[in-house]
Amino acid sequence: MSLHNGDPQMILPPWQEQPEERVTSATRAMLTKTAKSPRERKAVMTDARGVAEMLQCDLVTVWKLLDEERLPAAISVGGQERWRVLEIKHWVKEGCPDRRTWERRYYSR
Repeated sequence: MSLHNGDPQMILPPWQEQPEERVTSATRAMLTKTAKSPRERKAVMTDARGVAEMLQCDLVTVWKLLDEERLPAAISVGGQERWRVLEIKHWVKEGCPDRRTWERRYYSR
């Protein structure tokens, strides 16, 4: 049995014992590879680049759709424009209606 962090109150059973070794470069590389980027996590909000990825289009197209009011309105968060990921997904599922039609459908629920 080993002591956990030198604390005599925290005695680990043998099957939970871990060797007290430093993290090797191989372990660090493995952890880095498995760590997800912010875009891979389940985000609630996204920026224009995230919207472009979701729509599989260019960033310029996102700004053009926004200017033409053919994309759901963005929300200002800390002075930056963000979109609700679920709203964009529902908008696409509904056939990408113009903003006015979308707001009547989506916000009248």
